[in-house]
Amino acid sequence: MTETINRAPYAVVGYLARDHGLSGLQALLHSDRYTVVGLFTHRLLPKSEDPQRGERPEFSRYQQLCQQHDVPLWSIDSREEVGQIGTALADLKIDLNASISWRFLIPPEHLALASMGGVNLHRGRLPQYAGAEPVKRMLLDEVADACISAHVLDEEIDAGEVLQEVTHPLTCGQDLPIADQVAEVKRELTPYFGPLLIEALGTMVERYEQQHG
Repeated sequence: MTETINRAPYAVVGYLARDHGLSGLQALLHSDRYTVVGLFTHRLLPKSEDPQRGERPEFSRYQQLCQQHDVPLWSIDSREEVGQIGTALADLKIDLNASISWRFLIPPEHLALASMGGVNLHRGRLPQYAGAEPVKRMLLDEVADACISAHVLDEEIDAGEVLQEVTHPLTCGQDLPIADQVAEVKRELTPYFGPLLIEALGTMVERYEQQHG
């Protein structure tokens, strides 16, 4: 028997953090095609940035947006807390997962709850710039354009099929310290994340509908 396809708006669970994740969340909240039924984010800074693990500056904005749009919000800041995700998802009907700047592996049983799959957005062309510090590595390699890759969300980090890419010319001054260059490029790339997320999720929906039409 042919499976019944969910009608838009499609239910999305977000694993979103930092400013570029916020760009993705805003795009989802302004889209008529998707509804955010749950959001996981990180409240605390990693120890590499702050040994005291203070609150991330963008966290209050996540709280504000979720309150305004009645989106359940959970903060996950340790591997032990990842176990809480299953409980949070237990009563949700999920079509798609969306991941941006998520620090932990999403367990396969949680990925499987999304009937149409999911996407992750990564700063860097894949597979060349998979993993940590892709912007810094691109700058050190002196590539002409920075890239954001939208790929299928998989059990392995940055390993799923690439769906779309966007590029942005690297024009920041090389006389700046590398940390300042990285920060500038990240700011320049952030506005691309919302539109790219919507485009990539659309690809997943179209594939699902073709397979289950």
